Formats: sequence, structure tokens, C-alpha cells
Amino acid sequence: FIGYSQVSHATSEFDVTDALRPGHNELTVLVLKWCDGSYLEDQDKFRMSGIFRDVYLLRRPAAHIRDFTITTPLSDGYTRGDVQVSLEFLGGPLPVTYTLSAPDGSLVGQGQCTGTALHIPVEHPRLWNAEQPQLYTLLLETGEEALAVRVGLREIVAREGVIYLNGQRVKFRGVNRHDSSPFDGPAVSKEHMVRDLALMKQHNINAIRTSHYPNHPLTYDVADELGLIVVDEANIESHIGEKELGVPGNNPLYNGLILDRTVSMVERDKNHASVLFWSLGNEATYSEYEMNENYPFYNTSMWILQRDPRRLRVYERDNRIGDTRETSMVDVASSQYWTLDQLKDYAKKNKHAFFQSEYIHAMGNGVANLAEYFALFKTYPQL
Repeated sequence: FIGYSQVSHATSEFDVTDALRPGHNELTVLVLKWCDGSYLEDQDKFRMSGIFRDVYLLRRPAAHIRDFTITTPLSDGYTRGDVQVSLEFLGGPLPVTYTLSAPDGSLVGQGQCTGTALHIPVEHPRLWNAEQPQLYTLLLETGEEALAVRVGLREIVAREGVIYLNGQRVKFRGVNRHDSSPFDGPAVSKEHMVRDLALMKQHNINAIRTSHYPNHPLTYDVADELGLIVVDEANIESHIGEKELGVPGNNPLYNGLILDRTVSMVERDKNHASVLFWSLGNEATYSEYEMNENYPFYNTSMWILQRDPRRLRVYERDNRIGDTRETSMVDVASSQYWTLDQLKDYAKKNKHAFFQSEYIHAMGNGVANLAEYFALFKTYPQL
């Protein structure tokens, strides 16, 4: 027995070293249609059984870079940047040779790191945004391995009711996206995914919400390249949120389960420039619960803030924003299917930025009110 996972859209890793034998080896996978985790995966979508993500064996040196986290703080009016890398090793620290190349291929910085952190200053950085998705290339070499990653320097903040990307006000023309192919269901191919996202860009879409689970890992590489803002959503939807039932967001029983699903998303996707928001989930509870450690979404929100304060938190069932981020459940208010009058009323009475995570549900039909919605978005800075 090697291991078990019940978060269907997350990446799971298992160490098979001790199970391998010389000669022929056989890997057997048992797929269970339902488990207790299925309760947290009640998303509206076509439900199909089986394995829909890549399964592969990876051979690595006994000592290697287990993980790395990239941050890109900007300063001096966005004229200076810094690529900071925190390194984690398996089997003991290793000397790491690093190289950072600019979007045009020119050398920005290089050197060798013998500790667990490195930083490369970047003068006059070419910033990543949806219209000009500039990407640097970072190469980390340990002698036996070379790891390459694309790096985008950008800053996302919510300030005085307005969302700014690199100091510029940004509006989202977004869609909710499932991993879905008319031919292969959720087992989307690279070709399908690239065409899907490229068509979105061609039709003036600049943002996607990964409804309602982390999408295929390649999605984020393509979004980085094309310039698509991503609201990355944890694989959590019970589809029941009435507080009298006590499930799951206002029941301490679910603390570990919900945090586990959040951690797996953040740790997998944390180095992507396109990911500007972490979404706590979808339709899993309303916001009547108190803000303390007894409540799973409070814990997951505070964990995200501690782990990755350079992105914004959002959840379409909670609009509680305090005087500080530490006293706020989210950084941007959110809800679904508000009418034009409801949005206008919010904009007149509230000072916080508002993100409508779902508002036009087509289901194959023509949609109405799109022009009227966008007229409101353009009129009120916080919408």
C-alpha cells in the first residue's frame, strides 16, 4: 500500500522508493466513486468517474529541492523589483546555482546560493499584467537537476474600495471556467486548454475563476503566458449552507478537511503570476458564524493571510471586512446573482471593493443585462 487521497482535483504525491523492486514493477490504482470527501465536492458540473489528470513516475536524486516559494516585492514607484526565493530541501541543503533572464532573454542576475534563501534585484522591471504579461525565467540548478520557472513581477492590492494591479485600477471581464471538453470530459488535453483560453483572450476576457476547484496545472502556465487574471478556488462546495444545519463552514468537525484542501491549492499554485486571488471555496456556508478558531473558513482565511499576504482573499459567502486584514474574513466583498439595483445600493452604501463571482448564468441560452451590468461596473469604482 502506497497511499490514499480523496481531494480529486488536487495534485497528490507518493514516495514509492521502498516499494520498487529490480525488474518489472506494476502500479495498481483503485478508484473509489464515493468517499466522505465527496460531500465537499458537490459542485454543479457533469459528474464522471475515473482518473482525469496525469499519472506518472518521477525519478529524482536522493537530495534535491523539495519546494520553493517565489515572491516579487516592488518598490520606488514600481521602478525597482526583487525576485526572492525561499528554498526547501529533502536530504539536506544543497548549493544552488541560479540564473534570472528577462522577457527578451537578456541576463538579469546570476549566482550561487548555499542557504535556504536567495534574492535577485531587478532594476526597472517589466511588470506582468493582463495586457502585457511580461515573464522572466528563473533557472535553479543543483548539479543533478535543473528546475525552470516563469516569473511575473506584479502587485495586487485593494485600497479604499478599488482594486489596483501595479498601481493601476483594474476591472475584470471574467468568466467561470470548468476543466471540461465535449470529447473528453474533465480529462482536458493541452491542445484543448490552450485553444479554450486563447479564445477567451480573443473575445476580450481578461479573468477566469476556477469554478470550483483548482484547474489542471497547465491552465496556470497558459494564463501566465496569455495574461489571464486567475481567481484560484479551493475544491470545496457542500452546496448546503444554512446555518441551522451547522455544515460545513460553521462546524469545527470540518477544520482539518477544509484547511487541507486550501493548503494543497496554495502550495501548488503559489508561484504563478496570473493567480491574484485565493477563493476559499463555493457555496459551502453563509457568514453567520463567528470569527474564531472554531470555524473552518476563519482558519483557512487566516492561514492564507499568513502564508501569502501578497494576494487577495475572496469568498462569495462572506463580506466581513474589518479595519485590518487580520480582522477581516476577506479582502474583497463578494456575492452572486445580485440585481442591478442591489449592486447600485451596495456601491452607494459601502466603501469596500465588490466582486460578483457569478452574475450571468447562461446554460446554453442567450444572456441579458450584460451591457447594463458593465455600465454599473464602469460607473462605480468599487464594483
